[in-house]
Amino acid sequence: MLRFIIQVQPILSLEVVRGVARTMRSECPPTATRLLYLKRQQNSFCLMLIKKFATSRGSHQRETMINSSDSPYRPSNSQQDGWLPVEIVSQIVEIFFDQLSAGKVSCQDWVESIAYDLLLSSSSTAELLSLRLVCKTWDMAVTPICFRAVWFHDSKGVQSIIDLMTIPEPLDISSFVIKMINLIGRNVTELHLKVSDLIMITPALVEAVRNIKDLKTLSIQGRRHYEPHGGYDPQALSDLLAAPCNLECLIFQGYNLKHSKLAPTALSKLKHIRFIDCFDSTNIESIIDIIDRTKDSVISMEMLADETDHDSYEFPNNIEPVFNGILNTLEVISCGTIMSDLSERTVETEFPRLRVICNIYASSYHEDSFVALWDIFYNVRTIVQLSDDGQNFWRSSLNRISDDPWKPPKLRLLVFTSFHGEDEELDSELVDTLKSHGVYCCYIPRIRPDEMLVS
Repeated sequence: MLRFIIQVQPILSLEVVRGVARTMRSECPPTATRLLYLKRQQNSFCLMLIKKFATSRGSHQRETMINSSDSPYRPSNSQQDGWLPVEIVSQIVEIFFDQLSAGKVSCQDWVESIAYDLLLSSSSTAELLSLRLVCKTWDMAVTPICFRAVWFHDSKGVQSIIDLMTIPEPLDISSFVIKMINLIGRNVTELHLKVSDLIMITPALVEAVRNIKDLKTLSIQGRRHYEPHGGYDPQALSDLLAAPCNLECLIFQGYNLKHSKLAPTALSKLKHIRFIDCFDSTNIESIIDIIDRTKDSVISMEMLADETDHDSYEFPNNIEPVFNGILNTLEVISCGTIMSDLSERTVETEFPRLRVICNIYASSYHEDSFVALWDIFYNVRTIVQLSDDGQNFWRSSLNRISDDPWKPPKLRLLVFTSFHGEDEELDSELVDTLKSHGVYCCYIPRIRPDEMLVS
């Protein structure tokens, strides 16, 4: 079965809203200094933001945000008090999108990682599209958000799109994928490939990916301990990784990397890399080679191991060399559990630029563990954890406060997250207690590792 996911680049820019958030720093909660946080808040906060910037900002900001001469929908002077910029309308739609997508359709074939967004069901898509009828500005905001993700879950769906755009031709599934990339690749920023007997990395696929000029994220999924007929072609994978010239995020899940060597010019702009369920001893050499080639640009690494990895006597000591080349440049580490996914030597190493750690399952800590005592946390300002596990851990830490340090010295923000998109209430007593110690808390569902850097 074909699993082909394309993330289409949103047309609208939200830089204006980010600027608005920065100007409101003194008027908002300390952690609400970025769009991501504003977008996740309750509607009351969003409405306050909208009202404030629709009616009461200074004349200079109003000229910048509302009366831009570049906007085809610039209002007359008599309409300004009730006018909303398209960027603010887009923020409203983003919140509505999150509410619709919560708990509905997800990519079940992908590991439960906070790195992946939910997709809308067909009924919710129709509901969202109806907002286009409100006015031209709403139409501009809704359309790119609604159509930013397309999920092809079988070859029949792909064929239907091809039939609408070209003269139908009999094609195998690999050809479907290649032809779809060639048809709409100009607007694609994320490409997720599930490699199997039916979809292989071939020279034709490499050439199609090479033509996606704005590709930022490439995800390659295989099946653990399974090789398709004819085996994996290491050279084909190397060629694929060298094809996109602007790639910033690379994801491997359960894929066989053995014997793959990068070309000298490959992945020169890579910032974020994720390895999921692929820590076999045969893969480690290739992982180290990828990290070594990208050590000057990579600032974020996510590592999610499965039970097979944890049962191996070599893991996690066998991945210690992965960190050697990026010890002084890494800013984000994301993993399932610190104590299971990182070696003792790694945990006892200080990373001078590391400011964000995401350890999803905080309950795996030993009961007598204080993260303040681990060198890896020394420079960390933000810790991300699953909501329930994380709050339980910090309650326990606060109850065991003694003369020993109980929190990293530079910790300022705790982000509690979840795999779903629904809002959750944090323990107000815990939040107030941590705030009294200089640590702020917030809840952001499905936060991505690259988004943590904005904290």
